[in-house]
Amino acid sequence: MESHMALEIRKSSKWWYGSWMVNGRKNVINLGVPITGKRPPKRTMLGDDEFERSRGRAQEAHDRQEKQLTVDRNAESALRKLVEIKTGKPAGFPKLAELPKLWLEIPRRKTPGKHYVAQCTAILERFVAFVQTAKPGIKEFVEVTPEIAKAFMAAEQERGVSPSTWNYSLELLRTTFKRLHPQLPHGHNPFREFVTKAVDTVTRAFTGLDELQGVLDTAT
Repeated sequence: MESHMALEIRKSSKWWYGSWMVNGRKNVINLGVPITGKRPPKRTMLGDDEFERSRGRAQEAHDRQEKQLTVDRNAESALRKLVEIKTGKPAGFPKLAELPKLWLEIPRRKTPGKHYVAQCTAILERFVAFVQTAKPGIKEFVEVTPEIAKAFMAAEQERGVSPSTWNYSLELLRTTFKRLHPQLPHGHNPFREFVTKAVDTVTRAFTGLDELQGVLDTAT
């Protein structure tokens, strides 16, 4: 996987962007650094002092992101080698975009109801869409990091969901990753370290956490 990042600005945006190529595909992210000062006619030209200071801040954010990309690629490579050593065959990981479909294919002791399937599928599709927007270069489950998992759960909380709904989403994702990553050590589950929230059992929006665990149990 080859990549090289660069700074970008857009006429319609006040933010600095970082772009990079991965396997011939361009990816762009908002670096979270506002453009200040007077913009020069071209990005390659010098602007006023304030503009150049904002360029410097953007370059720092760019360098941090590029470093993280390198770390992520090395971690992915290490996991692949670990699985190959453990199983004795080339590593093959599930595709992130197929998460809802693969969840439905998990062996179960009983067939889940339509309403339950609809609830879980909606959560999984929302997670996939979040990752594809926040980290468009990610294609496989193994590339999902605890930081990405944390960002998604934070986004769920910002949506204003109840603690029980938040817990429901957490348990679904944690258990799904465990079932679809049987060849990986437990410590590599990106949702492993989360702690469920305290809930009011009288007003909780979902009552299906026990059902969730049971439905996801692999048949033996």
